[in-house]
Order: sequence, then structure tokens, then C-alpha cells
Amino acid sequence: MTRVGPPRSRTILTLVLALTAGAAAPARAGGPLSRDVAAAPVGWDPATPLAYSTDQGNLGTLDHNTAVAKVQALFGPWQDVLTATLAFERAGDLAVNVDASNFGPYLSAYDSGSTAPLGFNPIVFDADGAIFDQLYGVGTGVVGFAGPTWFSNGSTTAQIGQPIPAGARIVEGIAFLNGKMIDGVDGPGNPELSSMAWFDAAFVHEFGHLSGLDHTQIHGLTLDTGDFVEYIETMFPFLIHPGQSQLKRDDRIALSLLYPAPGFAAATGCLEGRVLDADGAPVAGANLVAEIPNDFDSSASTVS
Repeated sequence: MTRVGPPRSRTILTLVLALTAGAAAPARAGGPLSRDVAAAPVGWDPATPLAYSTDQGNLGTLDHNTAVAKVQALFGPWQDVLTATLAFERAGDLAVNVDASNFGPYLSAYDSGSTAPLGFNPIVFDADGAIFDQLYGVGTGVVGFAGPTWFSNGSTTAQIGQPIPAGARIVEGIAFLNGKMIDGVDGPGNPELSSMAWFDAAFVHEFGHLSGLDHTQIHGLTLDTGDFVEYIETMFPFLIHPGQSQLKRDDRIALSLLYPAPGFAAATGCLEGRVLDADGAPVAGANLVAEIPNDFDSSASTVS
């Protein structure tokens, strides 16, 4: 979920709806969003493109065709990672124009009584923000959310919040885009993003979640000044700068580890080791960062 923060800085807080609904297994920062019961990372099947279906309506000031083109462009940074194999393709439009009167079924995976996937991956255009007003309240400034919703290993299927069966892949996901944030109106109950570049950065991030990626934990506050730096990874949990629409090395590595291109492992160096406390016991949850000093784009991270 991406939310607009203080107007002064246009800081945007990004959380993952899937995590608030209950993660099925421990997740790793700078890596996979979901793990199965055997602790293996879970992604889509890269043998075929991730097929998504776009809403029939408009999105804020964007007409339908422009909104569709926007979505296609915002998947682009992830598809363009040369060391990864995940691809995306549009499978046409949804059967209906989704609005505040009929959006419920598209969130059915978050209902404990849900029994089966929808059978497609919806990209919902909330044209005027009425859906987000119902979900979060008027004027709360949520830009959108996206993520996996169903997992299956071919014999067992699980929805978000349930244990993911061993060997499963993501088989369905959703994304909701709030047109109220780009409707050209800024005022009480109707916060507006300062530019389309912020919207783009928010949804490159959200489509990273839809791809199966968790947040990273590097390049937040600088230690010397306490200010946010402009060079921030796309999957950093806060959107600080519109330049986050451009993937950084940590983002590219995370996607490549989940969907490695042929030869990626052989051509890529790695560091291995164990994190131990003073008594020699393993430490879980330590954020490990490798970087070349003064070269921000060299940074990569993982969690023990």
C-alpha cells in the first residue's frame, strides 16, 4: 500500500497489503516477499509471462488507453532487467468496469471464506478514488496497492495469509491504482501528487511487490545528517524521490535471484558466511549490506 505523507516533503510511506493480511512465511528484505513452508522463495512461473487484465475505465485525468499505456510502461523497468527472466503481458480488459459498487470480488483473497482464485490478475483503475475512500476513508491519501494473492504447487492452493505449500508458485495477484491522486484537484479530502513522476515511482514499486519482491532496507537515512538521500532503491519501504522509478542494483539483484536468467549464478560473484553473536549462536534478522565505498549503485543487501 502506498500512502501520501506530509505535504511539505511529499514523502510517501509504502507498506504491503499482503503483509498486513498476514504473511504465510518469513520474508527477507531485499528479496522475496513470500516463502513456502519449506522456507523456499516463492515467485511466478517465469516460463510464461505474467498476464494481467486492465480495468475498462479511466484513471484520474488519464483516459482508458493512456492508463493502459501507463501500466505497460511501469512494468517495463522490471521486464528490462537483463539478468532476470520475468516478463509481463496484457491479456486485454476485465469483463466489467470496476468501481465502488462492484470491487468486492477482486479482494476476495483477503476473505477467509474465499475458496478459489479469480482466474486472472486484475489491474483495477479506481477512476475517482471512490474505492479507496471506502477502504481507507476520505482523504487518507493511499495511492495504491499490489501483491500476490494466491499460491499453488499444482495439487494444493493457498490464499494470502495461509501457509504456502512446498514447491508452490504465485498463481494470482492484484493491483489497485487510485485515480484520485492524479485527478488534477488538490484540497481537503482530495490530496494530489505533485507530479506524475511520483505516481510512476509508486507503481514501479507496487509492481515489484506484484512480481513477488519484498522491501529492501538500504539507503534510508544518512547517518551524518539524518536526512533522506535521493539515491534510494525502488523497493525501499518509503518513497522519497521520484527517481525511485529507476531500479537500483539491489532491486535488480533481488529480481534476478528470484527469476535468474541462464548463466546468472555462474557470472555473478557472491559472499557467503554466518552471522553469530558473541556466544557463537546464529543471529536471525541481521541486515547485511555489501557495497563499494562512495559508490551507491554497488550496494546490495539481504537479511540473515
